[in-house]
Amino acid sequence: MPKAFIGRNTEPSKKQEKKPVPPPAPPPPPKPTPKPKQTPPSQKKGNRGLVIILASGLVFVGLMSAFGYFAVKSIENIEEENEEEKVTVITEPEDEDEDGIPDDEDNCPEDANEDQEDMDDDGLGDVCDDTNDREPEEVPEPELTPGDDTDSDGLTDIEELLYGTDARNPDTDGDSFLDGNEVYHRYDPLGFSPSTLLDTGSVTVVNVVNSFGEGFYVYAPMSWSSENLENPDSPAGADLQLNADRYSSIFVTYSTAAPDDLFDADELLATETKEGYSGFVGNDEREAYIVLEDGVYIFTYEIEGSYTIEYLQTFLMLLNSFHLLP
Repeated sequence: MPKAFIGRNTEPSKKQEKKPVPPPAPPPPPKPTPKPKQTPPSQKKGNRGLVIILASGLVFVGLMSAFGYFAVKSIENIEEENEEEKVTVITEPEDEDEDGIPDDEDNCPEDANEDQEDMDDDGLGDVCDDTNDREPEEVPEPELTPGDDTDSDGLTDIEELLYGTDARNPDTDGDSFLDGNEVYHRYDPLGFSPSTLLDTGSVTVVNVVNSFGEGFYVYAPMSWSSENLENPDSPAGADLQLNADRYSSIFVTYSTAAPDDLFDADELLATETKEGYSGFVGNDEREAYIVLEDGVYIFTYEIEGSYTIEYLQTFLMLLNSFHLLP
């Protein structure tokens, strides 16, 4: 035993006793790399077709998704527009005066006026317009109608009173001539020829003359009033107004104007009076013209305040009796 170990406790200590350490286990061998599986050529073609089909399907699905998206958006836009339209229709226009007329159409938006009347057509309704300055519309007078002629002899019942004839007998004197026809020709409707209308006393001669004796005369019923009207153009220096009653008057006036300036001969009836004067008569026989070399005599039968023609035959008798004084 070596000297170094003499006197030392050679008995192994439990503390110092060490167990042997086993050596580390060797690492596992690496796994072999699997060889790629060989796909047969026919299977490769099948897989390629499947890939194309899948790709086409994906493209189709994508397109359909895009189409569906835009279709849905279009429908949503249409619905939004419809909703906007509905809101516009439902919204009531402003009507401040609550007369049922929208303010933008109301001619008095602050004053109720359902009728929208506007007398002067200035855009402001009458209820809010202080200047209704339009002239009232002229209302046409009713048409004139002939007076009653009970026996249909050409004289109205009122004219029968002027000449003393029978309003229920068309030929009072029984000479086979109607009373109206005899008055028209200035004959006596109450007796036989050669008696004239003057002989009955129912008419008188009315003269219109100047200081030189120039003028004219006509027959007029005895009960009528007459007055001369100043007219410096007239040969007699005056015109004539005959008043039958408060409604009817007959005027005889003179004019130096050319006939064409006074009337349209094509619209009148040519005539010749019983005294031989040429002229024209209107279709209603209430106007007539005697045409002379130096002027025109105008006959008018005017009615005011009545709508019946009572003295038409008398007017024509007066025209036939017209005569110029020398």
